[in-house]
Amino acid sequence: MYLLKPNPAKQLRSKDFESEPRFQNLRKLLIAAENQGNYRVTPLPGCPRIPPFIQLRQYQQQAVGSWFANQGRGTLKMATGSGKTITALAIACELYQKIGLQVLLIVCPYRHLVTQWARECEKFGLHPILAFENVHTWQSQLSTGLYNLRSGNQAFVTVITTNSTLMGGLQSQLKYFPDKTLIVGDEAHNLGAPRLEQSLPRTIGVECQII
Repeated sequence: MYLLKPNPAKQLRSKDFESEPRFQNLRKLLIAAENQGNYRVTPLPGCPRIPPFIQLRQYQQQAVGSWFANQGRGTLKMATGSGKTITALAIACELYQKIGLQVLLIVCPYRHLVTQWARECEKFGLHPILAFENVHTWQSQLSTGLYNLRSGNQAFVTVITTNSTLMGGLQSQLKYFPDKTLIVGDEAHNLGAPRLEQSLPRTIGVECQII
């Protein structure tokens, strides 16, 4: 779902074309128009987009390319401080553009990492649900987000949780997630790849682990 702003004044609005197959050609034309400077395409709040002040380094671009070449599954093995978080979020942005990604679920081993991811996500225009404290609060937020997603009133949902919450109350909710869901496991060795694999619904086809 985008708000299209011609330069400089006239506005054109289009609903849900980024996730509907019949609108794929239209989306490509609009992106081409943006690249030519005829339009400025701005996603609605909560949709992933790489901010203009972030430029991926060459090794980050290579990591993104390698992950896609591996059919959308893989592990980012990058040194501390090399920008694994930004690389993973760049993958989410690319998936949003390519397939109309609808949900980003980030799983962290510790609570302080949840808040760190939340800060980074906000830079990418995301409004994450923090699912790790009051279960009634985040379950209500998640249910509302998924309902709005199915009804077309919301284009994207971001959830950040902990390993313990995933293996507890959140795992039972994964069956309600759409097929176009990206699950990012931060410090995946703490959760264990087999356990992460077993916790995912078979319909979810994209996964990124970070070590």
